[in-house]
Amino acid sequence: MEVSPAVKDIVSKVFDGDFLTRDEIVYLLNSKHKSLDEGFIMAAANVINRMASKGKAEVHAQIGLNLSPCPNNCSFCAFAAKNGVFKEAKELSIEEILQSALSAEADGANAIFFMTTRDYPLPKYVEISKEVRSKLKGSSKN
Repeated sequence: MEVSPAVKDIVSKVFDGDFLTRDEIVYLLNSKHKSLDEGFIMAAANVINRMASKGKAEVHAQIGLNLSPCPNNCSFCAFAAKNGVFKEAKELSIEEILQSALSAEADGANAIFFMTTRDYPLPKYVEISKEVRSKLKGSSKN
């Protein structure tokens, strides 16, 4: 058993800095599960990813500004009012948000994302974001 020539050619093309065609991408995506081709593709993707990131990982933190039943009722979301996970509306104070963000940054997060329900006031979101960003020290504020 060996890696198919087509997979080798497509992966080599990527390492040469060329873009793949739609057909080439589809070909790779259709490789047989748990095959030598799939292992080769995954190994190549790992190498490419490490080269692109220079071996540095992204560490993301997520802070919910409000923990409330959301009126949007998206079926996939725990915050949907119809799912009943959150019974009452609770909003974090600016102090709690700041403490969480600074703690996440101190723990190594280089990206901090705020999450809210649909009805959270946008001006308040922007105001809090600016306040937190002004207090962050590292690359997470970019």
